[in-house]
Amino acid sequence: MRILLAWTVYLLLAQSAALAQSTPEELRKIARNPFADEIELTFEDDVTFRQGPFDRTANSLQIQPLFPLSITTD
Repeated sequence: MRILLAWTVYLLLAQSAALAQSTPEELRKIARNPFADEIELTFEDDVTFRQGPFDRTANSLQIQPLFPLSITTD
């Protein structure tokens, strides 16, 4: 259920980025620039099977937000 919820949130956020109508060239420039003024929200899901003494499945979801902050007015 958590995985389904995470994918739903991810797809909703991905659609809003698609509606920004950036050209592929602009997106490549933004991806190469670590100081770009873009918000990133990365989801990383890790599933491990047969974990521990009872052979249970372990699931880990990491959400890594990145918000640009302005240090100076320049």
